Amino acid sequence: MDALYIIGAIGAGLFAGFAGSMLGLGGGFVMVPILHIGFGLEMQHAVGTSLAIMIFTALSSAFGYWRQGRIDTKVARYLLITSILGVICGALVANALRGQTLKIIFGAALTLAAIRMFTGKKALASHGFKKHVLVREIIDREGTVFKYNVNLVLTMIFSGIAGISSGLLGIGGGIVNVPVLTFCGLPIHFAIATSSFLIIFNATTGAVSHAFLGNVQYVLACAIIPGVIVGAQFGAAASKRFKPKKLQIVFGVMMFLLALRMIAKAFNWMV
Repeated sequence: MDALYIIGAIGAGLFAGFAGSMLGLGGGFVMVPILHIGFGLEMQHAVGTSLAIMIFTALSSAFGYWRQGRIDTKVARYLLITSILGVICGALVANALRGQTLKIIFGAALTLAAIRMFTGKKALASHGFKKHVLVREIIDREGTVFKYNVNLVLTMIFSGIAGISSGLLGIGGGIVNVPVLTFCGLPIHFAIATSSFLIIFNATTGAVSHAFLGNVQYVLACAIIPGVIVGAQFGAAASKRFKPKKLQIVFGVMMFLLALRMIAKAFNWMV
């Protein structure tokens, strides 16, 4: 790799790490298009390499959120099993699909996530499955008390879907987890922080699965990872400064723009 290539890789890592950490997405929603469009990787390789990079994004951003005291580890423990099983299934499906199909699915997933954040529907913590509602009270590092209810049945079901999207699309699962966690009761900042924690396990499982399938480009991943680690720390700090509604709008706009880009690429409407 020449110097310009390395600088580009580090810059891509900084941007993906910052954006992914700030929004609790792991950065895969940015990294997959960058790897496919910017670096010319086939979609399956972009997905696998993105997941390998996301391990370090998630570790860095989760550490930043842990210092803020905003990761709900109790809720996360309930979600890990369905999420990890979903990742493995998603990786196997991704390897069997054509690149164009993956691009269309990726664009559709981003569009749905954007719509969810713009509409901002009421949380479902008290709707259905009332015996499985978890009552939470957490005090963050600044002493602020947060009280909320979480619908565990719904979050576990959708966490499995998030896992499938992670293994299938190389995105860490955050584009599903953040909207779902807010929809099922968590405040937006806690949803972002807890999603970042979950992505550690999703990305690791997905990266290992794709590595066995030969879909990880290790040299490129190693060039991008330093930027991702640094960018994730800045993203976690920036997230704290945003009001919840503004954070949701930022999330939605970025999702929608990237969805248009990926779908256009799938149908060769742009280079």
